[in-house]
Amino acid sequence: MKCPNCQTTNPDGAKFCLNCGNALSLACPSCGTPYAPGAKFCHNCGHALAPPPAPGGTIAPGAKRSGGGEGDEARLQKFIPKELAAKLESARANRSMEGERRIVTILFCDVKGSTALAEQLDPEEWAEIMNSAFKFLIEPVYRYEGTLARLMGDAILAFFGAPIAHEDDPQRAALAGLGIVEGIGDFRERMKRERGLDFNVRVGINTGLVVVGEVGSDMRVEYTAMGDAVNVASRMEQTAQPGTVQIAANTYKLIAPLFEFEPLGDVEVKGKSEPVMAYRVIAPKAQPGRLRGIAGLDSPLVGREEEMDALRRAVGGLLEGRGQIVSVMGEAGLGKSRLVAELRGALIANGISPLGAGLSSGLQSASGEPGDSDVRYAIRDTPSAIFWHEGRSLSYETSTPYAPFISLFADILGIGADETDAAKHAKVKARATELLPGRVADIAPLIATMLGIQFGGEDLERVKYLEPPQLREKSFHAVRDFFERLAGTGPLVLVFEDLHWADSTSLDLLEYLLPLTDRAMLAIVALFRPQRQEPSWRFHETAARDYAHRYTSLALEPLDEQQSRELVANLLHVEDLPEKVRALILKKSEGNPFFVEEVIRSLLDAKLVVRENSHWRATREIVNITLPDTLAGVITARLDRLDDGSKRTAQTAAVIGREFQFDTLAQVYDARPELDGALGDLQRRELIREKMRVPQPVYQFKHVLTQETAYASLLLSKRRELHRRVAECLERTDKERVNDIARHFLEAHDTAKALPYLVEAGDRAARAYSMPEAI
Repeated sequence: MKCPNCQTTNPDGAKFCLNCGNALSLACPSCGTPYAPGAKFCHNCGHALAPPPAPGGTIAPGAKRSGGGEGDEARLQKFIPKELAAKLESARANRSMEGERRIVTILFCDVKGSTALAEQLDPEEWAEIMNSAFKFLIEPVYRYEGTLARLMGDAILAFFGAPIAHEDDPQRAALAGLGIVEGIGDFRERMKRERGLDFNVRVGINTGLVVVGEVGSDMRVEYTAMGDAVNVASRMEQTAQPGTVQIAANTYKLIAPLFEFEPLGDVEVKGKSEPVMAYRVIAPKAQPGRLRGIAGLDSPLVGREEEMDALRRAVGGLLEGRGQIVSVMGEAGLGKSRLVAELRGALIANGISPLGAGLSSGLQSASGEPGDSDVRYAIRDTPSAIFWHEGRSLSYETSTPYAPFISLFADILGIGADETDAAKHAKVKARATELLPGRVADIAPLIATMLGIQFGGEDLERVKYLEPPQLREKSFHAVRDFFERLAGTGPLVLVFEDLHWADSTSLDLLEYLLPLTDRAMLAIVALFRPQRQEPSWRFHETAARDYAHRYTSLALEPLDEQQSRELVANLLHVEDLPEKVRALILKKSEGNPFFVEEVIRSLLDAKLVVRENSHWRATREIVNITLPDTLAGVITARLDRLDDGSKRTAQTAAVIGREFQFDTLAQVYDARPELDGALGDLQRRELIREKMRVPQPVYQFKHVLTQETAYASLLLSKRRELHRRVAECLERTDKERVNDIARHFLEAHDTAKALPYLVEAGDRAARAYSMPEAI
């Protein structure tokens, strides 16, 4: 059977092309049963089937088209935010929409009982209703930067994690699902009122490994995903109640601390030997828990004594009346947030009371109970107090003006997410009256506008006619004056979490506030990743250049081996953990505390390590540890920000190994002229480092998990091809590396060519009396 996309000959009965992953036959998304073009329902399970798009009617933005007329893509353009459209177009230009293996969160949404509803109407009327309804189904997907893969007669299929990956794709999918069922409410009421129809939707979500990419021919191209995870997502949708979002256990364990859920029990999925546990997503939690960390396991802070001392000195300077600017920089998982949380705890331990609403993230009160957002920490004989407030940037709010300041003011004013605009506006005016009684009419409307609060009356008249540049300038002045007066009532600490996701307006405002540290008891603490290409890096450069007398810069590095061993011992509370298991954990995590936790979590989830009384033991020999899904998302998001040449270089180098020579890479890589620039880009982004320069350049992936993620993204067919080319290159240039040559031929599934090198490798091991290796 020849693939219509790449012309590769495949075995009879194959469902997908072995080379490019193209679907060789149409298959039901629910049960996988092949069906003939034009079929409306699966003859096996009865699932509604999507009609093939008309020529040129591809859904994925930027995909190839032919023919004229307004197809599905043209109709969707009005729903796509410009920023997302640019990212999708960039993804396609960088070949991110070619075939890859990815961890993706899949969202299905359909109209419950659409067949019965459609029977009551003329087809044209039903089409008109669905065209109106699609707006409410599509907008939440794009709001959270998902990809609409397929627009069906009464349903949509969307991906979160392809072709653009984010660290929090499961969370984005759940938020999009809730947005769909909430947003359709007004439309549903209108259908009841105008047509007497009970129009409702349901959403199903699952996360898992799939093959994604553009499939089809010149006449029709579709960006789609294939794999068991898609079938489970479809089953979640089919069994969901109208007006609800139902997720599978794979997604639940990735977002459990963030939402309120209702367990639904097991759901049978055709083709799976065991039922799948399902959950109904109710709403985001008012006080979300931490995604990082393992329930029931904890460790004191390890290896950050110098950084803690620097933070204590900065607080000491603030208490003496000197403003402070602090940056805590480090890659994902190195413990930026944990370090600041420990500082808050240290303040309490030393009799300093942090007063503020934002004290719930791991801070312990004087009684030892977890912090509460409404608690004011009273310490006996407290010599002083600090006003402490936090704002956070979220990955899906990078284009939302003032996003971290909205979070910060919600903390300062005690604003709840479910409060009315009137209540929020009243709180703004009350605090402005308290701090700046003579300027309430000027300050309150500007801050309320910045926070997105709707209000009317005289306050609205003061801002409604301002041009955008004037509104921005006056808002900056109002925020500055508000914080200067707040700092005048006592030492004030403003913490900005995840500043690398902040919008440009917020970064400008934050920079505008820096001079306040010269005249007020104000400490600005910014936590971000040291990515020089990102706008947040400007904060560090400006502070270091213009405010060196106020500035403390902390750059977190991975833990060393002794510290990592201490962390593993603290988490597992056991001295006799098998050394092989301990070594595997250390090898995978390479000193990153978050990676340590996630690797241990993956062992616990797979029941490879279990607790017996107070001890832990391995249930069977652990030869390797698979890459946890949580870490795959973090690293894939970084790889997706690379251009085409840099990403292909990283993937090709990953096949060679953790360490690779330039000459080998150059012979295996298709486009050698790109290599120098690509390797320079990978070094600047700190994904690889140059290990040596002479006698020839040798590079190494900075982290083994980066290499494994880049390798895992390749289709199996592409991996085999690259392994074969690496083996043949080593045969020509370094035949003494018999172990490596044998390994690459085996990975290429060419056992005949691997055999003589395996024999030679065994003989060498035997001569060195390494009998297990020889065997």
